[in-house]
Amino acid sequence: MRIAAAWVLPALAWALTATAAPPPAEHFFRDASMAHSQLSPDGWKVAMTVASAGARARLAVLDLRTRQPKIVASFDDVDVGHFAWVNDQRLVLQMQTELIGPGRVEYAPGLFAVNANGSRFRQLVRSTGTAFVSQPGAGRELLHPHFDLLSTMPRQDGPEIFVARPEEVSRERIGLFELKRVNTQTGLDRDVEIPRFSQHWVFAPDGTLRAAVARREDRQSLHLRRPDGSWAQVDERHWRDAGAVQPVHAAADGRLFGLAQHGDKRALFVLDPETGRPARDPMLESPDFDLAPHFISSRDGLLGVRDLVDGEATLWLDESMKALQQRIDQRLPGRVNRVDPPRHGDSPWVLVQSWSDRQPLMALVFHRETGEVLRLGSSHPEIEPRAMGRTELHRIPARDGLPLPAWL
Repeated sequence: MRIAAAWVLPALAWALTATAAPPPAEHFFRDASMAHSQLSPDGWKVAMTVASAGARARLAVLDLRTRQPKIVASFDDVDVGHFAWVNDQRLVLQMQTELIGPGRVEYAPGLFAVNANGSRFRQLVRSTGTAFVSQPGAGRELLHPHFDLLSTMPRQDGPEIFVARPEEVSRERIGLFELKRVNTQTGLDRDVEIPRFSQHWVFAPDGTLRAAVARREDRQSLHLRRPDGSWAQVDERHWRDAGAVQPVHAAADGRLFGLAQHGDKRALFVLDPETGRPARDPMLESPDFDLAPHFISSRDGLLGVRDLVDGEATLWLDESMKALQQRIDQRLPGRVNRVDPPRHGDSPWVLVQSWSDRQPLMALVFHRETGEVLRLGSSHPEIEPRAMGRTELHRIPARDGLPLPAWL
């Protein structure tokens, strides 16, 4: 098996140096050589942030057809931070902000767009008082630095994204948000209608807003979009009320999912599309942790739900993905193996991000038909997993008798 062969020499090297001195402390504090990776919606490209020693993190794209990588975006004195695929051929990215004092940054992260081949680089949101890059003939004013990336289009099949900014920013509150839909090719934007004082939104697969949560003072209200496009307030209560519901995902089949109190923990429920109230029984729950689920979808529907409890776990609703997860876990035992499939198309590749308490994050792509594994890189390749210690989850009783979870 190809993946096993890659570990023969590292294992031998470890055996010869088992009594060597502990690794240098700086190995654990260096910036990641590869911090993030994402599979394109069609599954034929992988975008990742990469950095060599002493260099800034850059955005690279690997074409899985040609096996050729290419740096598509970088800045001279700033790291590339968060990024996301807009569609099969275009990405958006932000700069990594750095603190220069307590709660102070020198610049905002801005927002930029670029094609997967490095062409048509465009700035969309200012990072400072002026444009960060020169755009001759752009013909439009850049958006205010307070605008932040909210979401790409759920289907990732067009050039548009959603951005938001708070119009009210003070020591007491952040609110009165403004939402815009921005074309990453032209830079043109248009306003998105939202309920007043709303600060949380859920988009349907076609990009329309399906639900919103508003908050004013200590009151929280739930708003649902009707078929005619109007908004209906279906619930209002104190924001700490145990009956408060937080919508989190709108599926292609019309189901609306949300978080609600179940015992003393937050669980995942299917919500009534008219009233917003949760079903009698939760779809997903944990006796020890509040849930904060991430939904994995294709254009055909919901594939699975991922969450972080005592470790990251994925509940696959699709049988083929469940079988694939088991297959990959057998190849990479003793690790968390996060599997991300394409959103559409016939690509055989899936992205696998693998780690454990001893193994730094490693990214690879797995060919579903042949079983081929193509390793992309590791966040900290200088760290030898076999030399690392184990961690376990312990629950320490607090003075009030409730358990405190701790990794030791």
